[in-house]
Amino acid sequence: KKSRLCELMGLKGKVKREEHNRRRFTDPDEVGRAFVGSFLRRHYEEVVERSCNPRESGRMEVNRQDCDRYHSDLVNYVAGKPTSAIIAIDESGSQDWPDAKPQLMLVSAGSTNQQLHYKVKRNGNLHTVMPGITLCGDTLPPHVVTKRVTLDADVHATGLRFNVDVVIVHGPKGYVNSAIFRAWIIDVLIPYVDYLRPTMLGENEEAVLLMVNLKAHKKQETLQVLADARIRPVFIPPHSSHAFQVEDLLTFALLKQELRKVNAYSEVRTQAQTIARLVAATEAATTPSRNRSAFRRAAITSELVDGRHMARIDEAEYNARMAELFPGELNQN
Repeated sequence: KKSRLCELMGLKGKVKREEHNRRRFTDPDEVGRAFVGSFLRRHYEEVVERSCNPRESGRMEVNRQDCDRYHSDLVNYVAGKPTSAIIAIDESGSQDWPDAKPQLMLVSAGSTNQQLHYKVKRNGNLHTVMPGITLCGDTLPPHVVTKRVTLDADVHATGLRFNVDVVIVHGPKGYVNSAIFRAWIIDVLIPYVDYLRPTMLGENEEAVLLMVNLKAHKKQETLQVLADARIRPVFIPPHSSHAFQVEDLLTFALLKQELRKVNAYSEVRTQAQTIARLVAATEAATTPSRNRSAFRRAAITSELVDGRHMARIDEAEYNARMAELFPGELNQN
């Protein structure tokens, strides 16, 4: 029977050792390093050691036409709107280790840079948080999605006010699906927009919802609910979250930073503690000033017009984001 290493490398038979492996090691780490070094020397033509990034950090190509369409939407639908009526929404997963780092791994010698990614192993205790923030600095009650169907009694003892501080819902996989997203629109977004009318937003004036281009966000039933409530969806270009998604640019980095700090101080992982920490981290990451800073990084700022704060597109910042997406075009110019 072939060894597992032989199967992984596609070799037909067992490899003959050119050097013995009878040395005794006292340090377990030294065993690993010594074996890897020996293995690489024996199979230098087939296997190499390379730095690999987590698969989540991989970037796909962004279409220039999609970016032009998005810029047109910003100019036509976002600019000139009251800052309180510009809402951004996105979701972020939360686990004990929210970030994965580059790692040295053994890969085939012919692997390209695009293939140097590895799948991140998670602990299965996924909770997803979906906070909505506005250009004026407000934060809508965050949605927390949990795989657990029931909530422990301790969750109520945390002092969190349901439907005020947080909205907790069940998702079979712990993610936001189309039904959860549509319920958020009906239960959270529409009441907020209705609150703005008519003093801060005209009765027939549209609010704007900025979000990523996901299937869960583009169901026909969902789009119809938004249209009936006079809320215009504006989708950022596919695969451009790292450049244009408001919450990806600042909010979620701050949220994960807060989670790392609180998780370092306590090893308690009960449902109540997990949800309480996630809500606390979200609150710390979505202060009014931080919300406005997140929009600013996405090239959306405000200006005072006749005593009212209105949205404005920062063309210089937008061009800087485009330069990140298309560095080759910048070099050609």
